[in-house]
Amino acid sequence: MRYDRDNWLQEVRSHAAAGDHLLAYDTAVRGLDEHPQDPTLKHAAVLALARSGATLKARERYREFGLGDLPRASVSQSLYTDIASLDARIAKDLALMAGAENRGELLNRAATRYRKIFEETGDYYPGVNAATLALLAGHSREAKALAASVRTICERRISEGLERGYYVSATLAEASLIVDDEAAAAEALAQAARAADAKPDALATTRKQLRLLCTATRGPLWLPEILRPPIVVHYTGHLIGPRLSEAQAAALAPRIEAILSRYPVGVGLGSLASGADIVIAEALLNRGAELELVFPFRLDEFREISVRPAGQAWIERFERCLL
Repeated sequence: MRYDRDNWLQEVRSHAAAGDHLLAYDTAVRGLDEHPQDPTLKHAAVLALARSGATLKARERYREFGLGDLPRASVSQSLYTDIASLDARIAKDLALMAGAENRGELLNRAATRYRKIFEETGDYYPGVNAATLALLAGHSREAKALAASVRTICERRISEGLERGYYVSATLAEASLIVDDEAAAAEALAQAARAADAKPDALATTRKQLRLLCTATRGPLWLPEILRPPIVVHYTGHLIGPRLSEAQAAALAPRIEAILSRYPVGVGLGSLASGADIVIAEALLNRGAELELVFPFRLDEFREISVRPAGQAWIERFERCLL
């Protein structure tokens, strides 16, 4: 069966969202077998390689696909920006991989590419990357001027309700850090962390960029930690019975709460047997964490075997944890 272009792209994006960039690349290449001239699939394939860390291969495929030679009028404005920015992204990755003797020159080249795209399109993504690379290359005044322009664009888009997602907030934070406004950077990062589209790969990319900036500017190293993803914990413990009394289970609650308060736990993986399991699950839910529940057999059987012998009160607590 022949897929249309959108089906292939949906599959590519699904693999990319799961962090499997090599499978995303293979899928995009399979799509190109059916749609060999499609620029969106070509861009998706090269982007997947770049995200996987195969930077040299990404550069090779970018050139083989002729992405740098596409007439601007042949694609949409957003796709043109994405394709041109991908070339600059590859140049940036190569610069950051280079030794000290070549790094400055390569950073300048990548910054120039991003700046050209920014001047053509007014898009904040190439603008903030141009500013960051200029700063890393030692051109502080140019970096601050670019970052100030990017801040204005991001603030306007947010205030006018045009964008409120992860990327505009993360970009605003990066630009704010470049112009030495640490308070605004922290506020924007907090907004980014709460955004619905704050995915793990995006968080990791931004944190990496911010660490580079903090090192270059001697900025606060705690800023990137605002985007640290929540911790996943596995929990288990004794059932109510000879090894755990009701009084001992009640005494567990404040101790568990004290432990959880020291870490940004976002997900708890475990079961819901009477006793320690339920006490821990309740503490996690009270802190706004999610439960990923695993039962060794059917739920009704589990309730009768691992919960009901402890009494009706534990059945009620079990049911509340399932809601």
